[in-house]
This record gives sequence, C-alpha cells and structure tokens, in this order.
Amino acid sequence: MCMCHSICKIVELKQSTEHGQMLEKACESLCFLSESTFLKSLLYVGKHEDPTIYSQLVQKQQELVQKQQELESKLSQGYCISKENLECALNLVHLVDDMPKISLASCVSGPIPKQPLVCSLNANVAIEAVLNPASDIQASVGHLLLLKKLLNLSSAELYCEIIRACFMGLANSSNEDLKWPAFTFLKVPQLLLKIHSKRKDDRQWEEELEEGLRQLINYTPLLDLTDSKCHCDCLQYLLNELQKVELLSEAKAKALTLQRQANTMKGNLPRQDHQTATQAGATLILRAEPTVTSILKTLDSDYSKNQDGLLGILCHMITGKSFELILSAAAATGKLNSFVKKLIKFNEYNKQISGEATMNGQTRALLFDITFLMLCHIVQHYGIDSMMFSEETKDSFFTNWVPECLAEGGRYNCPEKMLSGCDSNKVDLLLAQFLSNDPDFKMSQVKWHEVCINVPMAIKEILVAWEHGAISTDNVQCPHGN
Repeated sequence: MCMCHSICKIVELKQSTEHGQMLEKACESLCFLSESTFLKSLLYVGKHEDPTIYSQLVQKQQELVQKQQELESKLSQGYCISKENLECALNLVHLVDDMPKISLASCVSGPIPKQPLVCSLNANVAIEAVLNPASDIQASVGHLLLLKKLLNLSSAELYCEIIRACFMGLANSSNEDLKWPAFTFLKVPQLLLKIHSKRKDDRQWEEELEEGLRQLINYTPLLDLTDSKCHCDCLQYLLNELQKVELLSEAKAKALTLQRQANTMKGNLPRQDHQTATQAGATLILRAEPTVTSILKTLDSDYSKNQDGLLGILCHMITGKSFELILSAAAATGKLNSFVKKLIKFNEYNKQISGEATMNGQTRALLFDITFLMLCHIVQHYGIDSMMFSEETKDSFFTNWVPECLAEGGRYNCPEKMLSGCDSNKVDLLLAQFLSNDPDFKMSQVKWHEVCINVPMAIKEILVAWEHGAISTDNVQCPHGN
C-alpha cells in the first residue's frame, strides 16, 4: 500500500523527496521479509487464516508489476533504489506462495547447537500433561515428531527429553496432583508405542530407546530429587510399564536399573517416614488403572437388575481420593470418554419412571444424583471440549443440559437462557416442597431431569423473596425449616 501510494505521488509530482524516501523504506522492508524464511512462513500462515487480506496484497503486487518499467525509469531519476531491490520486493508474493516447496535443510544454516534444556518440547509435554490430560494421544505424537524434525533431534534425544520433561513435572508438582504421575507412567508408554508404530524402520527402535534412557540416567540429581519427592523409584516404575507394552526387554531394563543404582546419590537426600512413603502418587495411579477396566465392565451390566449393587460401587468410588485416581487413570489411558458415555447412559436410565415403590424411588434418586454430580465434576475438570459425546448419548438429558447450564473453565452462561426452559407449574411445586415443614423430600415418581431444569428458577424466586423480606434468612439457609 505504501509503495503504491508513493509511486502514484512520484508519477504525479514528477519529483518528491519525501515519497522517494518512503518508497526506499518500503522496498527495504519487503526485501527484508523476502530474505527471512521465518517471516515468510508467518505470511504463509496469514495467507490461509485471512485469504481476503492476502488477495488484496496479491492485487497490489500485480498492479506494481504492470507499472514496473515505468517505475524503473522514474527511479533512475535520482532515487537510491536498485533494480535488484525493486525486483526482490515485488517477488515477495511468489516467495510466500512457494513456501511449501522449501526443504527443511535449506532453512537450517549449519548444525543446530544442542541446548541444556529443550524448552519448546518441555513446554509441549507440560501442556499435554497438565492442561490436556484427556487429549487424543495421536495429536500429541504429531506435535512431538514435528518438534523432533524442527529441532533436529535424534530419536534417542527425543525419548530422553520427553521422559526428562515428565520427571521435571513430577519433581515440581505437589503430592496431591495426580496429572503428572498418570501422564508419566500410563500415557508416556502408550505415546512411545505410537511413535514406534509410525516408524518405517523399527530395527533400531529398542537400541534408540535404551540410549535415550541411558542419557536420562546421567541426570542423576533430577532422578534423585524425583524419587525423593514421589517416595518411589520413578525410573523403575517407568521401566516396568515399558516392558508391559513390549518396548523394552527385561534384560535391558535390568541393565538400566543397575546403571541407575550405580549413579544414584539418594543417600544424601532426607528420608521420608514409612507412612508418607506408602501414599506415593505413582503407586496409587498404577493401582487405579486395572480398577478403571473393572468399573467399565461393571457399568456394562443390566441397569434394571442390580441397582443396589451399582449404587454401592458408585458410592465407594466417590470416597476419599478414589474418584480422582480413577479419572486420572481413565484420562491417561484414553478410557475417559467410554467412562463418560456409560455414566450418561446410567444417568439417563434413572430419570425414567416405571410405577416404582418408595424404596425404589430413593435408590433411583441417589443413582441419578451421584451420576449427575460425577459427570459435572468430570466436565469441570476436563472441559466440555475434551468430552466426545457419542451418537448414542447426543440426545440424552445431560449432553443437552451441559452447554446451556454448566459453567466451567471461565466460561459462563446467560442466566436468562438457563431460565427460559423452566415450567412455572413445576417451579411452584418445587417452591412448595422447599418451603414446607415436611422434612421428607418426595422421591417416588419424580422426573429428576425436570427438577434439574426447574431448580434455577425456584432458587431465583426464593432469593427475590428473601431480598424483599417475604421469607426469613433461616428459611433460605434451610428450605425445609429444619
């Protein structure tokens, strides 16, 4: 745009020092862009993100090319712009369009210096472990292989840096955080297995993985600190998991263990008492992994025949840290979506009514309540986007309720939209039940999904009445008056 304006003014005014200087600076800037592979790459990305603006750039470039001869004759009259610079500036669009044809070798001038810490790879692993624990492992593999190519890492260095990043995460996380143990000991072996499956020549795979682990063992202070923080031998745990997926032979795992024992300086670190050591997050998460498989099989049973037994299992799951352990293990092993699907089906079944007795109504209410709260907890911790609702559950109550009514991850919903689906008659029934002196809440013949939909309006009415003094604070705090 600047070049076009300056050229028009030069042609119009015949001689213009100011516009000549502007034209010189514009040519210099475009030449600088033309010579930088990185900046041309950014323009290539911008070309696909905003085709409209890029098409305007192409149009201006074509206009300038058409005026090139006239422009060269004018520039020869005292302006310090060479023909080469002008051609370089006008050639920028062609260079951007040719970006896909550039080989990686041409972008790298000389060997890439080895860094003490591969920050980009470390950050990528941390994002996957902490922010995207339920993400698709295939996408993670693609990102890591791209970084390997861009950073010119050998396979052994890639494996070493991935595991090193995990151990740094373990050393820096709290004992209550289960994301790093789940990622390190459950997801990383599967991730390495996927990388292995993408290789065309796998004859050197085990040797490269072994070399990567030997490089890792050289970071003795990091491994000692991680073991002390996690109260377990983290490398040994990882080697065991790599053997389970047949990425490492038993003989090589033993050799690596001996090398680690020869290098360790753990004797200089403060000892942990036995009670604390038994609560190692890595140990707990590895024990939780087979439990996830068992729970998924249990949830496949006939809902109508064993409601009390399933209620007992679900109640046991939500005690203490059990539920967090199960979710972390399920997310790391790619089973979280299956778990969510089964909970949704279970929740959907228990919203139905089939001429039930009082005791059956209480069981159904508890089952609906527990599965509903479990699903809300999963969505709030792993995000709606990470929950891949299937065709089987797309019409369920929970799948349709979540986007409109549940706030998660800094995303808030419009209250008016939340209240738009309420039924005034059902809201009145809820208000009457909330404000009655009867301590027993009606359980049988209740459609609990309708209660969930209408409760927000009932709460709004109670708060408005409280604000105007129609009901007391005691009634707001305890609607049943108890």
